[in-house]
This record gives sequence, structure tokens and C-alpha cells, in this order.
Amino acid sequence: MNRNFKKEIRYNVLLMIVLVLIITAVAVYTQYSVSQSEKYAQYTIEQNTLKISKGLDSCVNSALSSIQLTSVLTSQILTDSTLEKAGEVLDPPLEQTPFNFIEYINRDGMNTTDKGEQFNACDREYFREGIKGNTGIWVNFEPKYSDEILLNFYTPLYYHNEISGVLTGTLGSESVIRPLLDISFFGEKMIGLLTDENGRVISSSTDTYNNTNIENIADSLGVPEEEKKLFSEYAGSEEGRFFEFSCSGGKAMACIIHNEATGWNIIEIVPPSAIRHVMMSNTNSANIVFAFISFMLIGCFIVIRSASIKKHKEILNEKDRVVRSYEQILITTASDTYKGIRQINLETAYSDYIYFENHKLMMTGIGDWNSWLENQRENIHPDDWDRLVNLLRIENLKKMQEGKVYREDYRSVLKNENGYHRVYSTTVSITYIDGRKTAVMTTIDNTVAVVHEMEQKQLLLSVASIYISVHAINLRNDSIEAVCSAPYITEIIGGRENHVQELLRDVMYKLTDEQFREPMMAFIDFKTLDERMKDTNTIILEFLGVKSGWCRARFIAVDYDDNHCLNRVLWVVENIDAEKREANKLLYLSETDLMTGIRNRGSGERKIKELIAADRQGMFCLIDADKFKYINDSFGHGAGDKVLIAIAGCLKESFRDSDVVMRLGGDEVAVFAAGITDRNSAEILIKRFLDRISSISIPDIGDYRISVSLGAAVRLSSDGWDFEDMYRNADSCTYISKKTNGNSYTFYGDSSASCAR
Repeated sequence: MNRNFKKEIRYNVLLMIVLVLIITAVAVYTQYSVSQSEKYAQYTIEQNTLKISKGLDSCVNSALSSIQLTSVLTSQILTDSTLEKAGEVLDPPLEQTPFNFIEYINRDGMNTTDKGEQFNACDREYFREGIKGNTGIWVNFEPKYSDEILLNFYTPLYYHNEISGVLTGTLGSESVIRPLLDISFFGEKMIGLLTDENGRVISSSTDTYNNTNIENIADSLGVPEEEKKLFSEYAGSEEGRFFEFSCSGGKAMACIIHNEATGWNIIEIVPPSAIRHVMMSNTNSANIVFAFISFMLIGCFIVIRSASIKKHKEILNEKDRVVRSYEQILITTASDTYKGIRQINLETAYSDYIYFENHKLMMTGIGDWNSWLENQRENIHPDDWDRLVNLLRIENLKKMQEGKVYREDYRSVLKNENGYHRVYSTTVSITYIDGRKTAVMTTIDNTVAVVHEMEQKQLLLSVASIYISVHAINLRNDSIEAVCSAPYITEIIGGRENHVQELLRDVMYKLTDEQFREPMMAFIDFKTLDERMKDTNTIILEFLGVKSGWCRARFIAVDYDDNHCLNRVLWVVENIDAEKREANKLLYLSETDLMTGIRNRGSGERKIKELIAADRQGMFCLIDADKFKYINDSFGHGAGDKVLIAIAGCLKESFRDSDVVMRLGGDEVAVFAAGITDRNSAEILIKRFLDRISSISIPDIGDYRISVSLGAAVRLSSDGWDFEDMYRNADSCTYISKKTNGNSYTFYGDSSASCAR
């Protein structure tokens, strides 16, 4: 190599160093520009969100002031004659407010406005809070007469310094709040959301996210599971939070501010397209410089590369000469059988990896074989590692007999799955290639079958996760294997090796409530299991557990032997406590009169008819409240309801728990006392009931005393009465009792009423 050539190389190396420094400077400047852009974007988003919060405060405070002012104006023009119909005087104040509609709810919870359908608001939050004297907002997510979510601003209405009802004004969330949320970010639309404390969307800048919640919105944006929690964590924070997150379109930004006046959260989301627009404008110039310098660098590299091309060709020719000597042999004998071959020079410990792609031989270097082998430790099952490395170390390969094939199987750990699985089969042999002693290791890939096996196992585990425990039982070899199990079940089983039947009896005896132990022991009896599952693949038993409440145990057939006897079964236990509680709650609601707490007519009649069908004798009493219409007209329907509740309470206190107490409708209640057939016992119960009626005290009706009229009919087996007969006979007696003033009763067959004294 002459002096000029060396000088040219030094010049080119110096030029490359200068270019690298320029590129580094451009990269640093670009990174700085991006960082500043992100900071400015964060500041802009936070200021926009804060601006929305202040606008929301202004809107809410204005609406609350309007409803309070309307309440004051309305209370000033109310009179005794217009109190019950206060809604009729709301039209003039409505014109001076921002509300679409103002409604008055009286103390009984009924709206008195003549617009729309009348309804009872006792169960609505704005009525319960307003009647206590509070002012606030209630969000109606499912209005009957509007397509948008409504905001109800409520406040109490006072008359003579007492709360006479609740005044509520309605605004549409989309028409009031959406303009606040509709904000652009550098010409791109932001996603504006207003949610309540539970994450449900009250209003948004687009119809796409109406009537949903923040988790569904995160799903629609493609937010990864690990980043969804940011929305719920920051939404509950008292301070505003800015954060970045990933979504299907790339990186996005969001700001969440908690509005203290309402308890709601304001969320502004900048989509990836807007962020890219900002970043691109700051990096385009740097990219142009970078591209120019890159072209110059490539030119310099070509010049330097051409200076040493001759040397590289010599090296490549030498390598090609070595490879060509056995290339055709490898292609014809190995490419159809093996995924690849590793050749190891036993003298230098250097290794190449030769693999096949479309029957073409490709080669890549690995380096020192022993070092590479040690780095594979984490990819090999620990139980196979010592055996495999003992076979493949250079010093051991040298000791192998030439021409003899050495084969060893091992398990490889799949990076993207859990657990160890057998994946590769490895064959090692010693041969001479090109005059050098070389070991050749071949690899066969069985990955597809293993992945399929793991997918099947994952499916089984996903199904098993809904159960307290899932165990596979082999009835033929008396073995049990846990698929999944609650910790307390695993603790009971421990490491015992009992027979499966004995083990299952012991576990379920400890986990089952005493009253269900006998049927449980019969259910898990293996001796009768074949017969019980003869025509079905599953049987179940519901029981009360001592740890988890109501549960459902189940045997599921897996396979059978040649005689069609059960070979393997799944034993699963599922917690159904919540399901049972919900079913009992629905049954109670369907059978109960919700105002008085006693049975409703349908439930009471069904129960009495069941007792009659069983030929039960007993006394049927029909009770009417005296002058009930007068009570409603004089003291109001609220006072009338309290009278009915008090009468029902007296019935429950006077009669037995086994007696059927029900409300027939209006002010009419009834009771059937099974087993009460003699006159003396019947009168003791009736007088005890009428004594309690005399002691009823209700502040709403002052000194007015409550009394009832009662008719009684005793059913004997010899009478042959059905329910309608009993009702008709007792009703005729009630009619007689009403002719006598104050807590009177008449038995069927008597010509006049008696009075309790």
C-alpha cells in the first residue's frame, strides 16, 4: 500500500468523523425541538381543560342561581288554593330562566305540572335531597322524552317557612355543555368528555361517545390494558393530571381535571394525528439536513469501501472456497429434513449457523461455541441443561467417535408462553470437512404442535377460572389432578395421598354446611356415579358452603371405557351465592306489597289456596279501615298511607308468623289463620288485633283515632269452601260490622256485630 493511498484513507476517515459529529448535532437539536414541542403541547392542553372547567363552573352556578331565584319568586305568589297545583304558576318564571322545562314535585313525590305524564319521584335522588332542603344537580342518563342526557337542577320550594315540595329545572347536556368541550388543538379536533364520578359520559364533543363510559372509550381508542388504569386513577384525583398513553393510532395525550363544584371530571384527549402534526412541523427542517448529510456519508463510505475492496474479495474467495466444497452435499441431503445445521470447528471452537431457505444454503456466524452455548441456558429447561451441555461442549465433542451419530432430546422454553415444553430434537455427529475436524449439529423444529398444546391448555384454564375449584378425577387408577383450586381447598388437601373417594369425602364434609352434609355425601358417592350419569354427561347439587355461601357442585363426564363405564370425570365447584341472593330478592319483591311490607294479593291468594288444597282448616278475616276516604281528604294521601302501614303492622304483631297476612288493595287487608277453628281462640286473636288498632298514634292526623271493621269466617273441612267462598262470607260480615261505630267484628252466622272493649 503506497503513501498516497494511506493519505487518502486518513483524509476519508477524518471526513467521516466530521460528518458523524454534524449528524450527532442535528439529532440532538431535533430531540430538543421535539421536547420543547411536547412541553408546549402539554401547557396548551392543560390551559384548554382549565378553561372548560371554569366555563362549567359559570354554567352550573348560573343554573343553580336561576332555580333558586325561581323558587323564591314562586313561593311569593303561592296561596293555599294553589299550593297543591304549584306547577300551574311556573310559566311566567320559566321565561326568565335558561331552563327548557321547570317542574314542581310536592311532598308526596308527585309532579303537579300539567305538562307530560304524571309520575312519582320518591325514589329519585333530586327529590330525596331537595325535600331535605338541599340544592344541587342530578344527571338523568335515561330520560323518557329526550334523546340527550338531561341535567336536573333542583332546590326546595318553601311555603310559610316550610318545605312544601321540590322545584327542578331541566337543561339538555349536549346543547349546554358540548360547546364548552368543542376545542381545537393546532387545527385538529380534540376529544372532549364530561363524566360523572363513576366514569359515565354526561356529554362529549362528538356523538360517538354519548351514553357510554370512559372504559368503553379507552377500548374504542385501542388503549392497552396496562394503560387503561391511568384514566380511572387520574379521574378520581382532586388535582388535574396530564399524561401520555398509547392507542391504536400511536401516542396520544390527555388531561383530566376534577371539577369541585359538581364532582365531575373534564377530560380532553389529543389524538395521535394532532400530535404528529405538531411534531412534524418542528422536525421537517432537521430531517432535510439529516437526509443531505446521510447522502454525503454514503458517498464517503463508498470511496473508503472501494479502497479495501480487493482485500475483502480475497477473504470472501477463501470462505467461498471452503463452503463450496460441501455446499452441494448439505443442500441435497439436509435441506428437506432439517431446519438448519451448526458447524463447529473443534480446533478453533468457532461456529457458523447454516440454515436453509427455499432449498438455498445461507450462513451466519455465531462466534465462540462454548460462550454461545452458555448464553442459551435461559432457553433450556433446567432439568435438561446439564445433560445437554455435557454433550455439546467442545472438549466433549472432541472425544466422540467419528462416523457415529449421537442423538439427544431436550425441552426449549418458548419466550411468548408460560411453562416448559419439548420443542427441538437434536442430532450430533463427527465428520471431516476440507481436512479439518468439524462437528455438525442438526436441528428439527416441532414448535407448531407445542404451541397448539399450550393454546388448548390456556382455553381450559380460562374456562376453569370461573369456578372455586376444578379437579380431574381418574376413576380407574384412583388419581386426582387440580386444574384450579381456591387456596383454602388446596390447604385442606395438602400433600395427602388418600384414595380419591376418601379425600373428596373429607374435603366436602369440611366445606359443606351441616344441613347439606348428608345429601353431599350421597352426591359424591363413586359407587352410584355410573348409574346416576347413565343418560347425561353432567349432574349437579346446590349446597350451602361454610366458606363461600351458596355453591353448585357438578360432575362432568370426560370419557368412558369399552363397557361405557365412566373412566374420567371433572369435579367442579362454582360459587352461586350472588345469584341466589338476587333470586331471593326478586321473589320477595314479586310477592310483597312494597308500601306495607305484607304479602300482595296474588301471593296471598296463592298461599291460602295451597293450604285449602291441603285441606287446612282455619279462620279468614277481612278488614276495612273506617272512614278511610275522610282521612285522605282531610289529612292527605301521605297520612292515609301511614294509616295503612300502621294497620298492616298491627296485623303482623297480633297474628302468628305462620299466618298468611296480605293486602287485597286500597284500604282492604286480610289474614288467614290456619288451625284456628274454635270461637274462643278466634276472638282472642281478633281482640288482640283491635286493641293494637286503638293504640295507633300518627302525628299527621292529630287526635283522630283509627278504627276498623272486621268480618270473620271459619272454614271447616266439612264445609267444602274454596277461597272465593271464604272471601264472600267474610265480606258479608264486614258489611255488618261497618254499621257499628269503632273496632267491631262479626263472625259468619252472627246477625249482629261485636265490639272489642
